[in-house]
Amino acid sequence: LEDKALEQALSTWKGDPVEPLAVPHEAFATKLSAAIPLGDGPDLFIDAHERLGDYRGRGLVAPAGDALAGHDGGVSPFHPYTVSAVELDGTAFGVPLSQKCLALYVNTDLVAEVPADLESIAALASTLPEGVYPLAYQADSAFYHAAILGAFGGSYLGPEDAFGFVGEPAERSLSLVRGLIDSGAIPADADGALVTQLFRSGRAAFAISGPWLATDLADADLSYRVALLPRVRATGQPMRPLLTVEAVMLSPDGAKRPQVRQLARHLAGVDAATVRQSVARIVSARRDVKLPPDDEYLKVFTEQAKLAVPMSTRVAMRATWEPA
Repeated sequence: LEDKALEQALSTWKGDPVEPLAVPHEAFATKLSAAIPLGDGPDLFIDAHERLGDYRGRGLVAPAGDALAGHDGGVSPFHPYTVSAVELDGTAFGVPLSQKCLALYVNTDLVAEVPADLESIAALASTLPEGVYPLAYQADSAFYHAAILGAFGGSYLGPEDAFGFVGEPAERSLSLVRGLIDSGAIPADADGALVTQLFRSGRAAFAISGPWLATDLADADLSYRVALLPRVRATGQPMRPLLTVEAVMLSPDGAKRPQVRQLARHLAGVDAATVRQSVARIVSARRDVKLPPDDEYLKVFTEQAKLAVPMSTRVAMRATWEPA
């Protein structure tokens, strides 16, 4: 759906022809590194903001300049934290498009209300049909665990780029999850496919995932809604997932061309943002894109994003995932 939304946004572009190219995520950074320094790369590209530190270090991205329309010299149309996410040393290196984070999916055929905290969700095991997990999520994924770690005040990146997943917050967060696994409240070693399968088939009352899960549920015989992630009773604090801001980024050569910067403004403009919201069901980075009043799904993901922690753009952050 996101590619369809992009195609619709490009269909209204009045400038020079644009040739969009889809590149697999795992090969994206490598292809940019090989092409842009030789002048063969794209004028602009769309990626997640957390790669900006690495891209700047390799000379693959340039300051956004006036591509970030309305931000300088006036009231910015973007949510401030989405702009902060694309800034390096006070300079914006991207134009925010959308924001994504985790939220709580609720099977309304199995549960009527969302318990107040994570531990209460786990305690539902005795009230659910046999073979149904209270909660399914990728518990062994550092990305997913960050939401629980955040409730304990922890972070994967510490001061002066030190590895932060140590000490009491890390230990307490892991102890909580180990208890959930041992009690059978959540499945062990669940990957994304298993989480989707469990929730689609009614074998999980709740699931923690991002907007991508909704795409996999489009044809499912399932009644569900989304809700904010619960608190962690042990701390009284809400789960704080990581936030990814997808942004238009300009290559050094592309940033020199006024029409390329204009195209970036077009892709991040209110009309294109409205298309992304309606077609792809993605929360916009813009504040002036109104939510449909009866759309609980978009409303919840919008509110959850405000409670999320923008992922660090520092190069050291990329080194924390594997050891975590």
